[in-house]
Amino acid sequence: MILPAPIATRSLVLVEGRETRRVEIVVFAPEPVGKDYNCRYEIHWPAEVWQNHGLGVDSIQALVLALHKIGVDLNSSEAGKEGRLGWFDPGDGVGFPVPGKVRDVLRGRDRKLF
Repeated sequence: MILPAPIATRSLVLVEGRETRRVEIVVFAPEPVGKDYNCRYEIHWPAEVWQNHGLGVDSIQALVLALHKIGVDLNSSEAGKEGRLGWFDPGDGVGFPVPGKVRDVLRGRDRKLF
């Protein structure tokens, strides 16, 4: 099986104790699955990799849903809730949108952006 190529990446800052680490997000090209499209993504935490996907009726919807799911995954993670995770600075937002019903999880700059 040939996996789709990554189309986008983002590197976040994660504070763990006295150390600052990176969390890498990788988004893969949407691919057809029957009549729908699947957009896989990975969140590379220091200790593990989370894998998930957005499923849509076309490739754009799959991509948008994947980006929203990434936003929810990051903001609802332990590090996100504790303000130890951020795009530029810890606790200042991760730069991913979330669905309207969960906007209360947004931090820092993300509250203005999304």
